Amino acid sequence: MREPRKVRSMDRAKQIARVEADRPIALRQAIQACRKGGTVCVAGVYTGFDEKIRLGAFTNKGLTMKTGQTHMMRFMKPLLDKIEADEIDPSFVVSHRVPIDQAPEMYKIFRDKQENCTKVVLDPWQRAQKLPNQSNPEYLWTTPRVLVLDLPALRNTP
Repeated sequence: MREPRKVRSMDRAKQIARVEADRPIALRQAIQACRKGGTVCVAGVYTGFDEKIRLGAFTNKGLTMKTGQTHMMRFMKPLLDKIEADEIDPSFVVSHRVPIDQAPEMYKIFRDKQENCTKVVLDPWQRAQKLPNQSNPEYLWTTPRVLVLDLPALRNTP
């Protein structure tokens, strides 16, 4: 059975952009490895569209599937209130605080799993290692005081 044209087009677009949003093989392996009557869990954001999932194996083993994401909108306000009241200190998550001009280097450190890098805070007003070149878009400054970024989002960084 051939995949629908729309699915093939999406897969091709992801290949061209070098972006993989899912790992459908992981779900297939979980179904295959799970014992009869077991539970397969998919946590986080699953954006996969896969017709190759073995529903026969899933059904014959009598498996249960559970999925879920954090309900961010439900927890955001109470968490921010606790942070503002100094009841919670989220700074333990931040492993690096650097000037914004070091974002490309920090992405490489994060990507290569060096220096125990977990979360990076980019501060546009922290003294840079070199003076910004106004004609270079790499050195454009932004208005927020502090930017907190998950570095995997910076995939197009050289």
